[in-house]
Amino acid sequence: MDHLQVIESVTPAMAGLLLSRLTEEELAKLKKEKEETLLRRIHERPQEFAQRELKDDPEILRLVASITVISGDPANEILKKLHALNGDILIIGTHGKGFVEHTFLGSVAEKILHRTRKPIVVIPLPKGETDMTLGEV
Repeated sequence: MDHLQVIESVTPAMAGLLLSRLTEEELAKLKKEKEETLLRRIHERPQEFAQRELKDDPEILRLVASITVISGDPANEILKKLHALNGDILIIGTHGKGFVEHTFLGSVAEKILHRTRKPIVVIPLPKGETDMTLGEV
């Protein structure tokens, strides 16, 4: 089992807004700090999950073959990885954004559902610590 985390890239509009308030150096430093924090949290998450949910069988965590973190369009990157691995099934978490966000932005899970014939299991995630994007910068 491979774990893929796609960090949505900062849009040009967001970068322009940030650059109007920060110097390029300040923005680069902030982005680097944010990336380091996200990477640490992403790598800690499976261990925390195993301690919390797999108390009776912590060895199951060994089934995670790799943890890959990339940036880009989440739906595109997930589909690329799914097809590159020739995966049998995709298990994806969804944040369950509100009506307005879903109407205008769509759902990563929904975009993937429309673009693959592979079986997909969609799991609703709790709000809070699961929302990890560089857009938070």
